[in-house]
Order: sequence, then structure tokens, then C-alpha cells
Amino acid sequence: MNILAVDDEKLALEVLVNSISEIVPDADIYSFRKPSEAIKLAEDVDCDIAFLDIKMRGMTGLELAKKLKDINGKINIIFVTGYSEYSLDAFRLYASDYLLKPVDVQ
Repeated sequence: MNILAVDDEKLALEVLVNSISEIVPDADIYSFRKPSEAIKLAEDVDCDIAFLDIKMRGMTGLELAKKLKDINGKINIIFVTGYSEYSLDAFRLYASDYLLKPVDVQ
């Protein structure tokens, strides 16, 4: 299983990756702080799931989700954010889930 994790905040990304690793220890996790780098990877690697922050510099998670869906329509999008007001927009993009920070595996 290939998983993308994208968050422009270093600490938040580390917590997210650690949580994913704990839940899915055999997954290949590709983490990025820049959405453009995640897009480049998604063009070359077939990713199953993308965990995306919504508020990022340069490109929002909603914009990134649309680009990832254009590359791979079967990718599951899970937004991980501190902003609950974006949930309706997230689900309009066929998000699989919407998690509020901080992420906790329990």
C-alpha cells in the first residue's frame, strides 16, 4: 500500500506519519511539506491513500486533492486539519474522511 502524507508544518507531518505507521506498519509512506512534490510523486507512483492538510502555503489541500484525483481517480483522500469549516468542501471532492488535528490513533 502506498500512502501520501502532505502537511507544510514539520511537526504535524511527523505526528501524522508516525500515526499512519502505527496503524499500517507495512505501508510505504511518502511524506511531503510541499504539495508540488506530492503531485510529482503521484504521477509516478500509484498511491492508494492521501492524507492532506487543508491550509498550506502555495496550494490548499482542496486544490491538491483535485489534482491527485485527476491523476488517480481511485485515490482515497483523507483531510487532516485544524479547520472544521472546510468539511463540506472536502466531501464535495469525494473525501473518504475528515480528521481534526491533533491526530491520535486511539
